[in-house]
Amino acid sequence: METLGRWNPNWPEEKGRSSKVDILLNVEEFVPPFISVDHRRTGNKWSGGGPFRSEKRFVRYTPSDPITLRAASFPDARYYDGRQVAHAPPHAVMLPQPDVGAFGPELYRQASPAKPLMDLGNAIFELKDLPSMVKQGYTSVRRVLDNRGRPLDLQLKDVANFQLATNFGWLPLLSDTIGLYNAQRQLAATIAQLLRDNGRPVRRSFRADRFSSKSSKELESGETAYVERLYPGGGVTQAQSGPNPWTLSLESSVKVWFSGQFRYWLPEQGHMTENRWTGLMIRRLLGLTPTPLRIYKAMPWSWLIDWFANVGDNLANLNTNVAERLISDYAYVMRHSETFHRLRASALLFDGRAYKRVSAVTDAGVSLKERDEASPFGFRLKDGDLSPYQQMILSSLLGKRGIR
Repeated sequence: METLGRWNPNWPEEKGRSSKVDILLNVEEFVPPFISVDHRRTGNKWSGGGPFRSEKRFVRYTPSDPITLRAASFPDARYYDGRQVAHAPPHAVMLPQPDVGAFGPELYRQASPAKPLMDLGNAIFELKDLPSMVKQGYTSVRRVLDNRGRPLDLQLKDVANFQLATNFGWLPLLSDTIGLYNAQRQLAATIAQLLRDNGRPVRRSFRADRFSSKSSKELESGETAYVERLYPGGGVTQAQSGPNPWTLSLESSVKVWFSGQFRYWLPEQGHMTENRWTGLMIRRLLGLTPTPLRIYKAMPWSWLIDWFANVGDNLANLNTNVAERLISDYAYVMRHSETFHRLRASALLFDGRAYKRVSAVTDAGVSLKERDEASPFGFRLKDGDLSPYQQMILSSLLGKRGIR
């Protein structure tokens, strides 16, 4: 409980009322089911976490700055000293979310301490398409820039071709070029680091920005002549003025992050010379050794499958790539989601010298915290999970087929 301010107890209308105005700035109520699995191993050794789910409804008040309320007709009469809060809006309902465990394969792959610096093998294989890319790119740009008088279906095909060539041709080629430049600069330092961590626990923790997001949508807004959405200023009519604007919006935020601990073992040097062993590591780090993932990526249309599903992540996790063996002591993906209505309200209130504008914000909604095992294998392919960018690519593919 926190004290917002105090009434002047000497007013006749305040007789018998407590002078303090107290409020809980954060009100929380748990929503079942609550799941928390204890995963302590033999010997009380902590394994890094376990499946967890906690949902709660909340109301959060963000008060205004302090102000002394006085009657405009009696500026020496002090009514109230303290802060204002906005009235709580209706609770929002949690927006639909994909299963948190579906992020596991991709995050597991990103977190692996024994992954290649780049995929040079597939980059070289894709150079066979460079001549046709140049020709198609020139034709697409020329047609997009000069579409006057052409039928609508042909114009849509030109735009779709240009979009696909950019996203799956030129941008990957640019990325591979930059990746090769960076990889050759990092080779020596990466091999040294791999040798230092060989067989030792390696912790990885990072925020997954690709799956994290924030959004805001205004639902209603308006103005009132009197202070109707602030408390306790709304109870002092002689200190009020207008207009007093307010807005109601729907806010949502999603934060996804990964935490895990890995151990790996590099290939034994054995009878190999140091130069031969180093050459083997360089080939593995540059992605020049055959793996199930590289064979899959060389197949036609595999880029489209991988764009909407995570087949490539599963195949990458099947193979240790750089190391001979890779294990995870623990690997978890966490998500914190919030959906809430936000009421922003302001008012003109008299402080004895002038009318001052004070503002307050109150949120009311649902918060969900989840943790699940980040399995290296698992598939996700749901239309409702496609991002706007993926939907745009799919539209380009359909547009390339023309209007039927």
